[in-house]
Amino acid sequence: MAKLITFLVLVAAAIGGALYITSKDDRGPIGAPVLSETPAEATETPAAFADGIYRLDAAASRMEWSGTKTLIVNYVDRGTVSIASGSAAVVDGVVASGSVVVDLATITPTVTGRGSGESTLQKHLKSADFFDIAKYPTATFVFEKLVPASLSGQFTVSGSLTIKGVTKPIEFPAVLTGEEDRLTMEATATLDRTQWGLTYASGNFFKNLGDKVIGDMFTVHFVAVGTRQ
Repeated sequence: MAKLITFLVLVAAAIGGALYITSKDDRGPIGAPVLSETPAEATETPAAFADGIYRLDAAASRMEWSGTKTLIVNYVDRGTVSIASGSAAVVDGVVASGSVVVDLATITPTVTGRGSGESTLQKHLKSADFFDIAKYPTATFVFEKLVPASLSGQFTVSGSLTIKGVTKPIEFPAVLTGEEDRLTMEATATLDRTQWGLTYASGNFFKNLGDKVIGDMFTVHFVAVGTRQ
């Protein structure tokens, strides 16, 4: 009887071991946490645009700007400036290159932080203290690379901006949409004016300015519309 019991115990142990082995895969026994690689962030396929050369539709395009006086709470100057011309090349559904020319002679304040003096500010912005439009009537942005973001239609735009004869690299997010023979780019870029020699009333270049300090950073929002030729 003792031998029979011992035999049955051994058989039961063997069967149990077999069941344990067959109940596991290379990730561990059933019931244990299954580890898997974290899936890559979901992305949408970048929008494809019709190939060709797109010329700027100046009437449908617009640009707005804003600047601040950093030591005066809620002081913001806002205005507009015209996009004079531009073009973009689309190759294999991708915007490969392009440029935009801004007519600085059209810079116009629409509201100042103090609620008046728009014409005075306009003259000052056109003077040698700022854009010096007598010598440098335009600014040019040449975009060299557009990298798709995680959502369709959103891109990171890289290129070079030339103001007053000084060229600096810039980068900003943008949304591109295409409809039939039209291509639209909408973007907001925040720039450091001192990079282009616009240092007037900058607290980083002049002392004892009091509340006349003008912020180094200014913001440009634009919508550029192109029509395929």
